[in-house]
Amino acid sequence: MLRTLLDRHLLTRLDDGGQGAPGRFALADAVREHAQGVAPALPQWAPARAAHAERVNEVVAAAAEQVRAGQSRPAHATYRAIVADIEPALSWQREHADRLPYLRACWQAAGLHGTYGAMRLAIDCLQDATAIAPQGRDECDQSAWCHYMLSRTQVLLGDTAAAARTIRAARRLAHGSHDQRLLGLIDTWLATVLCSRMQLQP
Repeated sequence: MLRTLLDRHLLTRLDDGGQGAPGRFALADAVREHAQGVAPALPQWAPARAAHAERVNEVVAAAAEQVRAGQSRPAHATYRAIVADIEPALSWQREHADRLPYLRACWQAAGLHGTYGAMRLAIDCLQDATAIAPQGRDECDQSAWCHYMLSRTQVLLGDTAAAARTIRAARRLAHGSHDQRLLGLIDTWLATVLCSRMQLQP
């Protein structure tokens, strides 16, 4: 079936750039535009969208868990392959999926980027996520995680003023949360950033 779609120019094989990424394909523009026009009206659209969001979170969470478990640092090509999976999936999720799984995936992806030194990717991912105005307790918690991760990244980049503003925003978002781990991390990091700011003042 894949070969038939390629032969009929309905799919285009994308070059993986030699980074070891698995094969990936793009829909022809005409097919994509037609699908975008009719898919939202189909009864399968909502379940498919939810399944895709869950798959994105599985990909990101698996990579983040590998980092948290302290496993050996993967080769650069392997990291690039992981990012090649994460970034397009996040982009699709931002445009089409619910905000809650997107926010959750963002802070996990940022943690992965930060661990491997890709600070610009981490900053871009988190700034996009923190620009979303959360609604409801769950979204506020996930947004607070994004703000917390952004503040830590800002400190690594030497911008403690921005880090202080960001972690204060995280504390406001987390107010009333039942996630004790989140509250504890935010309070500890807030104290750390404020102490750092005081030490830097003449």
